[in-house]
Amino acid sequence: MTTEMTTESSSTKKVVSILDQEYHARLLASLDHYAEVAGVMVHMVHEPLANYCSPEEVEWVKNIMLHKEAGKAGLCLTGDSKVPVTTRMMAMAAALLRNYIDARVVTLVSLLEEHAAGEVESPTVLLIPNLYIKYAGGKPNTNWQLQIIQDLLMRRMVEGKPTIIYVESMTHLREDFGASIVNFIEAHWTIL
Repeated sequence: MTTEMTTESSSTKKVVSILDQEYHARLLASLDHYAEVAGVMVHMVHEPLANYCSPEEVEWVKNIMLHKEAGKAGLCLTGDSKVPVTTRMMAMAAALLRNYIDARVVTLVSLLEEHAAGEVESPTVLLIPNLYIKYAGGKPNTNWQLQIIQDLLMRRMVEGKPTIIYVESMTHLREDFGASIVNFIEAHWTIL
């Protein structure tokens, strides 16, 4: 049984939700709270992942536990797409949330702030939409900040907690921070 909801857009329209009233009763009871904790927009929880992600990304998320069992640390998205990476990651987190998996979209700055405060959370699946972005005229993160992130990624990998990351360009990441981080990602992440 599906529910109906209204999404906000330039022309408000009825959208049929993919949530099942019975199976998702706990989720629906506190959907605003769960979506906020996950860092996703509520309407995305009601929509198919394929509305936002490529077939390869959808397939990867569907099989996330198989990748984990195969020893992959997670998924690394690279390059450009018609759909912004943050939107795609929110859709992934929403799909995982529908399956009662604790998934959270957290920016790199927030992770570094949590680390500085000694309060880094460790959800089952962590999605970082801006692990590396080459800003024109801006300064990249410092090497010590990248070491903190690499440590976090290593700990999550050892704990068997998948991490989905975005690296705009592996070439630029290598130029700015050296081969170590790039080799680490290439060895342990599925790269799309």
